Amino acid sequence: AAVSFKNVRHSDDYGFFYGKQKDTNKAVIFASVATLGRNEYLTEDFFVPDYFDYIVIDEFHHAVNDQYQRIVNYFKPQFLLGLTATPERMDGKNIYEICDYNVPFEITLKDAINKGMLVPFHYYGIYDGVDYSGLPVVRGKYLQKDLDIKLIVKERCDLIYKNYRKYGSQRALGFCCSRAHAERMAEEFCARNVPACAVYSDADGNFSEDRTAAIEKLEKGELKVIFSVDMFNEGVDIPSLDMVMFLRPTESPVVFLQQLGRGLRKEAGKEYLTVLDF
Repeated sequence: AAVSFKNVRHSDDYGFFYGKQKDTNKAVIFASVATLGRNEYLTEDFFVPDYFDYIVIDEFHHAVNDQYQRIVNYFKPQFLLGLTATPERMDGKNIYEICDYNVPFEITLKDAINKGMLVPFHYYGIYDGVDYSGLPVVRGKYLQKDLDIKLIVKERCDLIYKNYRKYGSQRALGFCCSRAHAERMAEEFCARNVPACAVYSDADGNFSEDRTAAIEKLEKGELKVIFSVDMFNEGVDIPSLDMVMFLRPTESPVVFLQQLGRGLRKEAGKEYLTVLDF
């Protein structure tokens, strides 16, 4: 975000408020919600309520959550802008209420592609033979242990690899249901001489990588595929991605669109995104 702002403002008057860095005397400050949303920082020792003229909150669909709410309720800017690609939440909570139903601009995925803001995609739904009919659904989701049994199967790994090869990719992202699933997929691809890794929280597996390191390796071409678990749904930009693989079921259109969106960023020489949905 800071780089994007610099490209427009041509200024170095920037600060950051996250982790150990706590800048307060800059014209533009980029903060993480996890840090700024803590009560100890929402005080006049750091910021008076009207400190900021203009506040932009990204991933605004989270604004109903506690930390976001503390930020929204504490500050009194002259203008507050919320940005989200997925305003319709699955839990029925209404983010429009927070901004008095004021929507200054709205664009659909289709329009963004047609206007050339995003790349088009080629979508392939691939039948994998998995029968979900007998699996219990708890709070709208399948149980992870049940999915592991169904999805971590050699025949399915073979099918995924075969289609990955068929459609071709230089940089791919695969969405998995669990750590075990991501590790197995990375293992299977590495065994076939396709450099791959697994990315998930508290990574400690044989094929796991730190998220930042994995992205750097993917962009350099040292990795061809990252298999992730809930680490790339939002807030990550890898414009050079040319393939996403949906390797797990999801009942959420929000998650589906977030995962699809990872690959729709424009990049020089990139004509379209390939989507393989198993």
